[in-house]
Amino acid sequence: MSFHDELELLVGEHLWRIDNLRINLTNMGENYNKFVKNVEKSCLTSILPKKKKNSLFKKKKRIFKKTIQPLTIENYRQFTQDHSKQDIFEEIYEAKMNYILKYPNHLIEHSMDNLPINNIIYEIGFIYSISIFESFNHAFFKLLQSRSEDFKKKTRKIQKRNLTNIDNFAKILLKYGNLSLSDFIAWGKLRLYYYIRNLIVHTGGVIDMNFGERFPHYNKNVNEKFKMSYLLFENQIYIICKYFLFIQELNLEENRK
Repeated sequence: MSFHDELELLVGEHLWRIDNLRINLTNMGENYNKFVKNVEKSCLTSILPKKKKNSLFKKKKRIFKKTIQPLTIENYRQFTQDHSKQDIFEEIYEAKMNYILKYPNHLIEHSMDNLPINNIIYEIGFIYSISIFESFNHAFFKLLQSRSEDFKKKTRKIQKRNLTNIDNFAKILLKYGNLSLSDFIAWGKLRLYYYIRNLIVHTGGVIDMNFGERFPHYNKNVNEKFKMSYLLFENQIYIICKYFLFIQELNLEENRK
């Protein structure tokens, strides 16, 4: 499998995980779960051998396209409460459908895991989505190491815990891989959401002095509890999805030699 294919698979898996989380926290979760069950059934149909013959289906993709009934982009738009984000809908939709067609067995084994129930509170969703973000970063880091001996040599002593913090991860990629995550158009927002997650975990969501120093706009709100909402949670999901797609579209050829 080429580097591009491995990265595409990695992005597809994490897009499914985090978008499943977002949609299952909307009032459309029941309809989406029906779609996911149809996807899973179609994936199994496309990868399992026929009953009468001990061989895999020929022309798997053609058969798969006939058995699956994917959402149209128009129907996909129902799974949001903020219709100002139409620009990302098509990107996420196409990436998820492409992942289904190319890696149906991987979808069944990995990306259907841990679908959350509809009554999970938004703070839990906020925490979990950042965990998916961190999981992606760790996997991306390992992929870079596996494809570049120079990068692997330079980073072999870096421990996993040093990759968790968003700012540390960005510094490591810039220093050893010449990759600038700050070029991501929504990097500032992504950092903000990452540290909001830390507030939820460590202070019960109460804004402290450290947060105020890191984000001066919130200095006036120190000792106040951060107001969580579904729209804030959903916007965080879209920013992370855009980040995944940003990584996929990077030209990494020079960095992995």
